[in-house]
Amino acid sequence: MRGRHEPGPVQHGAVVHELFERQVRRSAAAVAVLDPRRGGLTYAELNAQANRLAWLLRARGVRRGDFVALRARRSACCVTAMLAVLKAGAAYVPLEDG
Repeated sequence: MRGRHEPGPVQHGAVVHELFERQVRRSAAAVAVLDPRRGGLTYAELNAQANRLAWLLRARGVRRGDFVALRARRSACCVTAMLAVLKAGAAYVPLEDG
């Protein structure tokens, strides 16, 4: 028997944000991300925030196949931004302080 957060079979060709949305449907109220500063975000909260940011990115001209640079510390905000870029159809490029 699989545990609550164990992944099911992955379909060939599935993309990260689609797999994430499947998990949202299965466990909307479960904690998806823990952030020491912000506390936990549920799958539903993380999905809603990522959707809002994805729509903003699209409104600002981000399109399928674009690259979006992300410079953020590891946090719930960073996870939200990564998901949003993917939902907008783009790819993210993580940048580090050098």
